[in-house]
Amino acid sequence: MRVIVRYYKKRDARIGPVLLEAYELYRSEEKSGEPADILTELAERYANTPDVVVEVVAMDVRGEERAAYAYTSGKGELLFQRPARLRRVYVIDELAVSSQSPQPLDKLPSYTPGSEIYVYIGRVAVENPKAKALLLETDKGTRVVMLETAGVKKDSNSSKAPA
Repeated sequence: MRVIVRYYKKRDARIGPVLLEAYELYRSEEKSGEPADILTELAERYANTPDVVVEVVAMDVRGEERAAYAYTSGKGELLFQRPARLRRVYVIDELAVSSQSPQPLDKLPSYTPGSEIYVYIGRVAVENPKAKALLLETDKGTRVVMLETAGVKKDSNSSKAPA
């Protein structure tokens, strides 16, 4: 079976008031074999490398993704179910979810990354104490990250990326 393996390296990213641990794609290669076997081998190799994410994608005969698996020994909140290129971040604050005047998506403050970065697992902080959630728009869909339940730091004085 044809398999694409992508390797991502963790880096801190600042996108407007949002500080997050993101990833850069640094290598991609094609392999053949069973995706589970390839993932097992790579998981053993990268078991003590928390700054690396390995994604194994099984391709069908038409070149379309059939299944995808990701591995990292890193820790953090699940920001997206697999590495996904971040297109835009929306900050949802108290006003946006107010029952008296909820805001439509196009009225929310949004920020575009300055470079090609990917989200998967990582920490996030928002320099807005009234922020309630983030909406992550990616090339693989969107996801809402609730800041209260994710243990996300909301700080108006934060000047560095999450530790």
